[in-house]
Amino acid sequence: MGLATAKLLASRGAIVSLADINETSLKAAAKSLTASERHIYTVVDVRQSQSIDAWIKSTVDKLGKLDGAVNMAGVISPA
Repeated sequence: MGLATAKLLASRGAIVSLADINETSLKAAAKSLTASERHIYTVVDVRQSQSIDAWIKSTVDKLGKLDGAVNMAGVISPA
């Protein structure tokens, strides 16, 4: 759901700052977005608040501002 949201936003002209704990998946996701060279990504562990804070600060530093955020974090664990 998160990648679908990012793709929709990017297709409508938004610059997207992606975050995930898996860098390989982040690279692939960023490349799949419309105008992929405009978007950024950061490896983030959503279980660590300082990791989230650093991602937000990095986003604002690189893009100048943050107009909105979508949290699609989820952790899948064995049943």
